Amino acid sequence: MIRRCCNFLLKTLKTPWVQGLICALLLVMVLWVAGPLVAVAGHVFFESTTSRLVGTLVIVFIWGLMVAILSSRQRRREAADPEIATRKEKDAALQDRLREDFRHIRHTIKTAIKTVTTSNFYGPTSRSRYALPWYMVLGPENCGKTSLLLNSGLQFPLNEQADRHLYKLKSTGKIEVLFANQAVFIDTPGFYAQCNQESREHGLWTYLLRRLFRERPAKALNGIIVCVSMRDMLDGDTARREHLARTIRTRLGEVLKNLRSYTPVYLVFTKCDAVPGFAQFFAHLSRNEREQIFGCPARSSAMDLDATRQELHELMQTLNAQIITKIHQERDCLARARMFRFPQELAALGSRIEDLIFEAFGPSRYHRPVMFRGFFFSSALSSSDVMTGAAREGELAYQSGFQSFLGDYAKGFFLLRLLEGFVIPEAGLADADREHIWMLRFRRFGTQLAAGIVLIAGVSLLAFSFKDNFRRMELLEVMSNDFKREQQAHLEAGDALKILPELAPLEKALTVYDRHQDPFLSRRMGLYQGDVFEGATRRAYTGVLNARLLPRVREMAVNTMGESLDDLGALKSALRAYLMLCQPEKLSERFLKEWLETRWAELYPEGVADQRMLMRHMSFLIEEGISPVSPDEETLAKARTALLKKPLSHLAYQQMKEEASEGGNSAFTFHGVFGGRISAFSGDTYAIPYLYTLEGFHEYIMERCPEIIKELTEDSWVFGPKSMLFSALDVEKISKDVRVLYFKDYARHWNQALQELRVFTPRSLVGAADLAEQLGSGVSPVVLMLRELRKNTTFVAREEQESGLESAVEDQAAKRGTRKLAGVAGTALAKAATESVLDVVAQARTKVAREALRDAQLVTQSFKHLDSLIDAEGNPAPALKGVHDAMRDAGLLFRRINDSNNRSKQLLAALQDIAEDRDDTLHSLSSAAERLPAPVRKWYSTVSTGGLKQMLAEAASIIDSVYHDSVLHVYNAGLKDLYPLRIDSELDANLVEFTNFFKKAGVFDVFHDTYIRPFVSKNGEIRPVLGCSLPISKESIEQLQRVRKIQDAFFVSDNDLGISFLIEPYALDVKLKQVELSHGSKMLSYWHGPVQGANFVWPLDAGQSPEASLAMTDVHAVRAFKEMRGDWAFFRLLQNGKVKLMEGNKCIVELYENGKWAQFLIQFRNKANPFDPEVCSFSLPETLF
Repeated sequence: MIRRCCNFLLKTLKTPWVQGLICALLLVMVLWVAGPLVAVAGHVFFESTTSRLVGTLVIVFIWGLMVAILSSRQRRREAADPEIATRKEKDAALQDRLREDFRHIRHTIKTAIKTVTTSNFYGPTSRSRYALPWYMVLGPENCGKTSLLLNSGLQFPLNEQADRHLYKLKSTGKIEVLFANQAVFIDTPGFYAQCNQESREHGLWTYLLRRLFRERPAKALNGIIVCVSMRDMLDGDTARREHLARTIRTRLGEVLKNLRSYTPVYLVFTKCDAVPGFAQFFAHLSRNEREQIFGCPARSSAMDLDATRQELHELMQTLNAQIITKIHQERDCLARARMFRFPQELAALGSRIEDLIFEAFGPSRYHRPVMFRGFFFSSALSSSDVMTGAAREGELAYQSGFQSFLGDYAKGFFLLRLLEGFVIPEAGLADADREHIWMLRFRRFGTQLAAGIVLIAGVSLLAFSFKDNFRRMELLEVMSNDFKREQQAHLEAGDALKILPELAPLEKALTVYDRHQDPFLSRRMGLYQGDVFEGATRRAYTGVLNARLLPRVREMAVNTMGESLDDLGALKSALRAYLMLCQPEKLSERFLKEWLETRWAELYPEGVADQRMLMRHMSFLIEEGISPVSPDEETLAKARTALLKKPLSHLAYQQMKEEASEGGNSAFTFHGVFGGRISAFSGDTYAIPYLYTLEGFHEYIMERCPEIIKELTEDSWVFGPKSMLFSALDVEKISKDVRVLYFKDYARHWNQALQELRVFTPRSLVGAADLAEQLGSGVSPVVLMLRELRKNTTFVAREEQESGLESAVEDQAAKRGTRKLAGVAGTALAKAATESVLDVVAQARTKVAREALRDAQLVTQSFKHLDSLIDAEGNPAPALKGVHDAMRDAGLLFRRINDSNNRSKQLLAALQDIAEDRDDTLHSLSSAAERLPAPVRKWYSTVSTGGLKQMLAEAASIIDSVYHDSVLHVYNAGLKDLYPLRIDSELDANLVEFTNFFKKAGVFDVFHDTYIRPFVSKNGEIRPVLGCSLPISKESIEQLQRVRKIQDAFFVSDNDLGISFLIEPYALDVKLKQVELSHGSKMLSYWHGPVQGANFVWPLDAGQSPEASLAMTDVHAVRAFKEMRGDWAFFRLLQNGKVKLMEGNKCIVELYENGKWAQFLIQFRNKANPFDPEVCSFSLPETLF
């Protein structure tokens, strides 16, 4: 369809009159678009609409005249050449005939559809155009298509010609539709099957297919009956048969393409009576037998070539099997001969039939597959054939079985059951393209669905619009009631903050209707009331703000003036704000908003949300318009009096600050100096007002200071009607005082900006490395900052050439002065006087600039110590360059540690080198930074200190992790809560584990010497490294130092566990006679006699029994005995008594048994006493932090 439209459009565009019309339209477009832009000698011809309409009519008239001229020339050319006229008449006649054929096809198909869908004959289901199957009969001319249908035995109740028994047929020139009770058949002209694709008749064939597809898109045809005359098969012209087969294939392919369906095809060989012997072979068939199928139907969905050959062979065998029976039934010898000849003749045609079927219906890579359902043989005679046969020697003898009185002598052979019993029942085999079916369903139901959706959407939108507007009006009513209630509750509110609840509903009401925010669709549904209510709510809100909020804001300004009579800046700002609130024509929006923000921030420091709400209300009021009122004259007089009491220099300086703040120039920040780079500083957003920059100095001090002083006389609306007059000397004096105030604030702002700058403390070694590289780079942020500081604190006179305008003004003034003096003193004298005046003015300007620069040197001197850090070109000076070099080295150190494969080991090694002064990288950085002035010194020190702290923090985590894995784990597994480290424990520590843990170069010593010793001093305190220390708790270090006590108490040498001690009897209970103390094979016995001690050694040698015992014998010879076993038995036995420590390594042990006691003096030869509480209660901390 699109292709045909494009071809038609292209063909139409090639016609001369269409091309001329396109050109005319383009000219008209150019005329209307570019006409008003074209002028000739300053006159625009097509400026008005009337002139352009006249031009358009002229262009259309010229186009029509051109078309008429071309048509006239064409007619004269045809009149001069008769051949052209004749050819044109033929073409016209052919076009008329084609249009008539097209009209006939359209009318026939449309009538057939109407007949099927409206006729009562087909029952109640006939309303569907798919109620009956449709079949097309296709074949070449004179192949018997019409005779096949009319002689098939089917009833055609709506076709007059089908009811005639004797009729005379002629070739079918146009399609005809025959309505049977079971199906509808389309009889096509023969040239449809024989025409070429380039012929005009092919257009009729294509149009018929398109028309069928349009009327019955789901299933245009249920089958195609292809008719081939047997006379064509008997013809010996092979080329003609091949052409016929190819043409049939082409037509079938076009059917499949245009109808978009897979349609079954039936091949019927008509006029089989032309085969010799056919009439005699089937002469004796009854009427029922003549209605049977004679052919080979397909058993599967489609018949292939092998099946065709097999079916044809079986058919020949069936015919040959009937010959004997039929010969016996026939008495005529001549008829017998012909009867015998028929199967042979038909078998001889087998190869031709196979070739035809293969060419027309066989598989092909380049053609669409065909659902070939079989081939069949039939014969149907027209009335002319019957009469011709009767005239030729009685050839109707084979019709002896016909019964003329029954009206069936002209019916066909083998057709009724073929159509009625095979073809029509297979109507359901036709299968349409699924995609096409879905498209049809979408086309059929999509429109209805779309219409329903549009209707529902329209109704829904109207309902939504109504509901939305109703909801909004209800919301406005609720807000109005809220406003009235809050207004009644706050009638006497004296503070602006207290009327915020009253203003909130009105402010919220503005959002109910907002044409800029509301959806476009809701504003176009016809029920939108925003145009009415939006303006009303804005007016109501503005009126309440003027009536309720504005008086309280004015009162706040009045109170501020009363509180700030001694504060010039606050007083003047409050006075200006008050006058602006009373006289909107004087309003400066920027100043007023800034003043309100500052004032409300002072009044309500905790209510940030309230401040924002107040500012939102005032911003709206300023935008909509403040209602003017007359200011209070008494308040103004009091404020102006206090204002005029201030020194004029303070007034002028305040005026200068106000003008600078309202000038729109952005404030200076160090953040902007870094050019979008990642800043190394925090606090770099501190804003220095434009006035206190070099540009502000030249603009307001060097150039505008006198003007600002003189402007004080013009601000009568602020200072009052009393004018202030200043002489030149007054202006000069005030200027000096202003400069004093200015440079004091200038230095204060820059000092404060420097103090706010702080280098970010690095959070990791990577951050420390990046920060060191950033600060030590060639273009360091510090250097950029120092350059900007020098730029704004070094004041020199600008060597600028006067602009052309200034020169022209001075020249004009000089000429005017010369002319005035020339009339009095002569031209030469007047010129000299004028030049003298100009010289005086120039000298005055130079003097003012020189004094201002002299005063500015105080600022320069205050920052001289920082300016010396960079040279004249702005590059780092030697002191700063040395710091940068050390900074880069520190960055390499941090980077090397971070990128190391064994980071923990590298980190600890680096810290040990720093702690033991083997690596002076950070020492050099700290030393170099200490030589810099503040605050630069602190910026660079932050890098070394921060990086070192990160190293120490990571080292502490590493040490704690190693401590848990290698020390605490071993201690918890074999020593924790065991004797002797816990004297009340019932379990003993293993001597081997105890020795391995506490000995020199043991578990604890290895850890301590490797990880703790570099960071701890000899007295056991954490040693600082460049002012930083390892973040380990002091208590943990103290606990670890108690290991030395254990080593001194239990080890006689670095690695040998042992204690040598002397035990002497000290005292004995009088009730006792004897006491015996033994350990292994060593025993000490005491008898109330001379004291004699014994030397003991612990632990016992190998082979000795680890036993300790105490035996007490009283005077009655009663013996008390106590014994303990184990490596620590002797110490357990002694510690069961009462231990009293003495000086040195001595102690007295008092042992009890059955209420009797004995005291022993023990002297340990080790460095420490094993009974020391610090030894007996030792435990390791769970963490070092």
